[in-house]
Amino acid sequence: MHKMKKHSLYILFTLVSAAILVGILAAITVNPTFQSNGFNRKADAYKLEVLASGHRNDAIELIHTTPRNLYFKTTTPGKILVTDYQIKESHYLTYPLPENEIRGGFYYTFLSSTGVQVLSPNARSMVYSDSTTSPQTYSFPRQPFSRVVKIGNSSFIFRGFDSAVKNKDQIFYKGNPISGDVTLERNISEIRNDMGLGNDGYLTYDTSSRKIAFVHFYKNEFFVADTNLNILYRSYTIDTLKSSANKKLAFVETSKNDKLVTNGAPDRIVNGRSDVFEGKLYNQSKLKADNESNDLFGRNMVLDIYSLDDGKYQHSVYIPNHRYEKAISFKILKQKIVVVYPTNIVVYSLL
Repeated sequence: MHKMKKHSLYILFTLVSAAILVGILAAITVNPTFQSNGFNRKADAYKLEVLASGHRNDAIELIHTTPRNLYFKTTTPGKILVTDYQIKESHYLTYPLPENEIRGGFYYTFLSSTGVQVLSPNARSMVYSDSTTSPQTYSFPRQPFSRVVKIGNSSFIFRGFDSAVKNKDQIFYKGNPISGDVTLERNISEIRNDMGLGNDGYLTYDTSSRKIAFVHFYKNEFFVADTNLNILYRSYTIDTLKSSANKKLAFVETSKNDKLVTNGAPDRIVNGRSDVFEGKLYNQSKLKADNESNDLFGRNMVLDIYSLDDGKYQHSVYIPNHRYEKAISFKILKQKIVVVYPTNIVVYSLL
């Protein structure tokens, strides 16, 4: 009994010592996000004014609008939150979906006046539901994918795997789940044989200019292409970090017969979410500019704005924390930004 007690105290001492050591290291280590990053921002004249706000805790992102209502994807597949622009009146639209076709909690939702389309990267399928008839499931694409945007009624741009690519990497392709048609990219993606992790990013589509934009997470690069996957140009975000992606993979066992693929070491995230609207790219930067204070950067989500015509930087805006919550998603509308927080939705006016 005495030996067991002594052994327990030794384990406790080791754990406490490790915790103290981690705390000391964290205190003396410079957070790369807040260090000097070699660039400045233009943001003095652009501020946001709150137009409306409301408490909601199940919204994820804005996916559709009408002149009277906002429609939000929620934490439940097939369940759409509908609010007015004042975030006062609300109700739900519920579309029946087969549970076995929505896996892993990661899915894309596209809403139109006729129904909802839900694409599941893990299930490799698209489910269409109009709330009145039985949902239809299309086994498309055939391989897993990570990013998708809708460019037509049943036409999408994907970033994912394809059997035509003989390596462990992801490419872009245009596909139609109903017809089964697929058009592969031509020399867009850098082949790294890392499951596409090092070149991951955020994919968006601008309906007014019919252009797609892809902003890399781990380096200061983005490209703009047309809907036939012809590159229009490649450009750079205003920061100076050319690459921070780790090229090594790690395989983590999640069960006896299943493994999770991840980066072999932490990557420094340069860019986050992005959105496009009427010829402009709004990109969430994860790096502090040299002319920003740590407090200003820490209390806001920073959006750097670029022209989709030539990729040139224009200026930046700050989305503030709301009731001590950081923004989790945003959507640009006409002179408005709709922002979703963990338990709130706020509509801002861009002055």
